[in-house]
Amino acid sequence: MNKFSFTMLLISALASFANADSQKNIEIAKEIGPVFGRYVALQEAMVWAEKKVGNVKEILLNLPTSENFDFRESESPKGVYAVAKKAIGKCPKGGKWLITSHLEDETLKFECKIDAGCESLTPTLKSVCGEKVNLNVEFGEMKDSRDGNVYKTVKSRSFDLIWMAENLNYKTDGSRCLLDKKANCKKYGRLYTWNDAMKACPAGWRVPDVRDWVHLFVDAGWNGEFAPKKKILGIGKKLKSKNGWKQNGTDNLQFAAMQGGAAVVRKNVFVSDIAAFWSSTDYPEGDVLAYGLRDDDDVHTMYEAKEDFLSVRCVKGGEKKQAKENKSPENPPAKKNSDVEIGKNNSGSALSLLVTGENSKGVNSYTLSVSVKDVKIISSGNRIAKNLEKVAQQRNPGLKHVYKKFWDMKAGFSGNVVLKLTIAPNGDVISCSIESSTTGYSDFDKEIEKTVSRWVFYKSDANTVATISFSFSKLQ
Repeated sequence: MNKFSFTMLLISALASFANADSQKNIEIAKEIGPVFGRYVALQEAMVWAEKKVGNVKEILLNLPTSENFDFRESESPKGVYAVAKKAIGKCPKGGKWLITSHLEDETLKFECKIDAGCESLTPTLKSVCGEKVNLNVEFGEMKDSRDGNVYKTVKSRSFDLIWMAENLNYKTDGSRCLLDKKANCKKYGRLYTWNDAMKACPAGWRVPDVRDWVHLFVDAGWNGEFAPKKKILGIGKKLKSKNGWKQNGTDNLQFAAMQGGAAVVRKNVFVSDIAAFWSSTDYPEGDVLAYGLRDDDDVHTMYEAKEDFLSVRCVKGGEKKQAKENKSPENPPAKKNSDVEIGKNNSGSALSLLVTGENSKGVNSYTLSVSVKDVKIISSGNRIAKNLEKVAQQRNPGLKHVYKKFWDMKAGFSGNVVLKLTIAPNGDVISCSIESSTTGYSDFDKEIEKTVSRWVFYKSDANTVATISFSFSKLQ
């Protein structure tokens, strides 16, 4: 929400009430809106420019005159009063409305106090005055010239990125609406396959890659740490909308993620209770990195088939900030503790997950690599090595965190770990043991064994016995 849309929201809120005595009182209440709106706009302008709340005397030298209200400056806390000159409905003569603002960390907060009886004139004012303005982002809008759709946008001041604050709703031949209902496209935007999504953003915009998403999470307060299953704890609620969920979000960045759902082709079902977004980062074996929000506080990392249907948030910019800081995709910003780069390594087609570590000054000091080197089937039903390798690829980020944790305790170790697994028909790991290791670090090997034992593989008609070889190394 930009400063002027907030002003208009104030005005419209002040003009709406159910218990007013007459239409005349509605018109009287409207007089407060422009004054309070001016205060909000000027305070926001001050903090954008100088990151401090403006002096009321300096910015409101010419308070308007009104037949119904006396507008005054409040010194402690600094703000603006509207005082009724006469009884208006249930609001007595001398009844007051007060709006104030203050800075808290990187957030500008507005608060209101309304005398008893006067709130009947402006019942929605309290909720409007609960709004918060995050100083790390700017708000705007863009118009898609292809179909005339207008989207709200948010700009990250930290990383010079502009995000669509609504799901893309550009109709392509292959796109779908949630549950195939046209009304859902209007409400949630359209769902796209990955290949369709990569061509759907307007000119100058793109589908965000993993780096773009990480920057968004950092703006929302992420410290770079992952929980098990690569969840990003506590950040999802800051991106979710304030309504529409069983567990609503706080929407700190005005990203306003709603339950736009997804269509999972291999299961031929729609999933309605999730917000799922494509990234442009795909894997050597065909899956794509995506991010999901559910009825909890977290961001969920997902690995989706390109044939599935997910929402799209387009993004633009970032190049200026990156050039200024001389950062490449292999050298993430120092604002986070670690980042992930997915790609092929020099050993061929094996998946390599690179971990860029930073020292206390934020300078990249090493890069760790975790690779799935080899998968061998000893006995199986209808499972094949490629099925196991795909799951190992998807779960590889968990091994990265184990390697990083033990590296921090004992830097310099590397080597291969070969695990022998027995996998049940339902995909659970029945047994997992260390076949061989060259790391020289038994505690690390046991933690890798423990991590892999919790994996779930694709279903089969019989038990599968296989070995998987993992390589852990420092690249620089």
